[in-house]
Order: sequence, then C-alpha cells, then structure tokens
Amino acid sequence: MKLPTLTTISLVTLAGLASTASAESRCIRLEGAGSYLYEITIEDVPRQDIKRVCNNLWNNLRGYLDCMVYRPNGCEEGYYDGYLYWYFTTSIVCSNEKVQTAFYGATKNNWGHIACI
Repeated sequence: MKLPTLTTISLVTLAGLASTASAESRCIRLEGAGSYLYEITIEDVPRQDIKRVCNNLWNNLRGYLDCMVYRPNGCEEGYYDGYLYWYFTTSIVCSNEKVQTAFYGATKNNWGHIACI
C-alpha cells in the first residue's frame, strides 16, 4: 500500500518540475533557390534587452563571411510578449553550425540552445 502512495507522490512532483521548464529557443531553416531562410525565435527575452540581443546576434553572424545576409531579414520583438524573432536569408554556404555558433556567442544559451532543422 505504501509503494503506490510513494509512486503517486513522485509522479506529482515530476509533473510539477516539468511544468516549470525554462525559456526555449527554436530555429527553422527553409530552403529556397540557392538560399536558406533562417527563422529563430527566443522566448522570455525582457523587452528592454531585445535591441541589445539583436545587435549581438547580427554582430556574431557578421563574423562569418560566407553568411552574408540578404532580404528579407530582421530582428524584433515577436508576436507574443517577451519573444524575440530573428530572421534572415543567406546563401546555402552558410551552415547550421555557423548560425548556431553565432547564436551561442550572442546569448550564451541563456534562453536555451538552438538546433536548426
């Protein structure tokens, strides 16, 4: 009788921990004719930090000459409060690893890491 009670308490505790997950970041890469469109969303960025984080993202990506950015591109507050939306078009020479490294350099993964898919 004690084992099921203990199991129930453990499951309730685990469920509570799962619901308090930290901020999340996502990266989607769409293929075009000789180009990639990257769309990166970062959750829970304080509104006053969005401009600074955007500048850091662009500066880090600028370090890769083969990641030249074309239109459309931008970095701004997303549709939901606290979301940062970074998007840009680049040639197919710009790899996921370079984008992910630029992201890490700008954010130190404070809002989670990205794996562009």
